[in-house]
Amino acid sequence: MRRALRLAAISALFGAVVALPKVCLAGPGDGASAIESIAASAVSIAPAAGSSSATMSESVAPESSYPPAPAPDNKNRPYPAGYWGGLKLGAGLDVSSLGIGGQLALQVMDRANARVGFDWINVRGTSSSGGIAYAGNVHLQSINANFDYFLFRNVHVSPGLLIYNWNHASESAAIPGGQSFSFGNGAYESSTASPVTANGTVGLRRVAPELLVGMGNLVPRGLRRWDWEVEAGVAFQGAPKVALGLSGIVCAPPNESGPTCTDAATDPSVLSDAPIQEAKVSRELSIFRFYPVVAVGISYSF
Repeated sequence: MRRALRLAAISALFGAVVALPKVCLAGPGDGASAIESIAASAVSIAPAAGSSSATMSESVAPESSYPPAPAPDNKNRPYPAGYWGGLKLGAGLDVSSLGIGGQLALQVMDRANARVGFDWINVRGTSSSGGIAYAGNVHLQSINANFDYFLFRNVHVSPGLLIYNWNHASESAAIPGGQSFSFGNGAYESSTASPVTANGTVGLRRVAPELLVGMGNLVPRGLRRWDWEVEAGVAFQGAPKVALGLSGIVCAPPNESGPTCTDAATDPSVLSDAPIQEAKVSRELSIFRFYPVVAVGISYSF
C-alpha cells in the first residue's frame, strides 16, 4: 500500500512539472484548460504505476457505495396456516353423541395439539319401569379437554376428560287412578281420589375420563386452513345415580280407596321400596357407565 501511495504521488508531481510551463505561458483564458491538462496527465500516468493502486482503490471503496439490502417483506411472508400472534390455533364445530358444540385447539408439539370444547343438547323421550311410563328430558351438557397425539399423518389418539359433565335426565309420570303398579318389592294401586305421580332424576359423575381415536386435525400443518375430523371412543362416566319419589295416595290392590290407602310420600312401605326401585333403574342404565362418543366436525385454522 505504501508503494502504491508513493507511485501515485510521484505521478502527480511529474504531471505538474510537465504542465507547469503551459500554465505559466498561458493567456488569461487558458488557465482552466491548463489545470485540466495537469489533472489529465496525472490520471493518465497514475495507472501506469501498476495495478496495485487500482486494487487499493477498490479495497477501500466505502460501504455506502453498495446498494442497501432489501428489507424483509413481512406482509407477504408465507406464514403457516393457523399462525396467529406466534401461535398456531384452530377452531371447529362438531355434532356428536354428546350434543352439538365447538372445539378450540392449540399446537403444542410438532405432532400434538391441546384442545378444549363444549357440547350441549336437550332430548325429550319416554321410558318404562315397573309398569310406570315416564316422560322426561335428557340434558347433555359437558366441557372436554383433550391431548391429540398424531401417530401418523392425521390419525390421532386423544386421551382427555369431561371436566364438566352435566349429563343428566329428569322424568315424571302420572299414574291413572285404579291402575296397579310395582315399586321396589311392593305392589300398589293408584287412588282415584288422588292419583299417584312419580318423579325421578338420573345423574352422572361431574368429571369423567375419556379416550378417543380419530382422523383429522383442528390445526392443519402447512398452508391448508380447512379440515375435517371424525372421532370415536368412550367416556367412563360411572354408574348412574338414580333418585325416585312418589306423591299422591297409594292403596293396597285391588282397593282404590278405603283404609288401606295412605300418603305415598310418608308411607313406610313406599319409603323402604324406593331404594330398591332406584337400584333396579340404575342397573337398567348401567350400560351408560361407558358412554359411547362418536363425533363428526369441520375446522378452520386462523
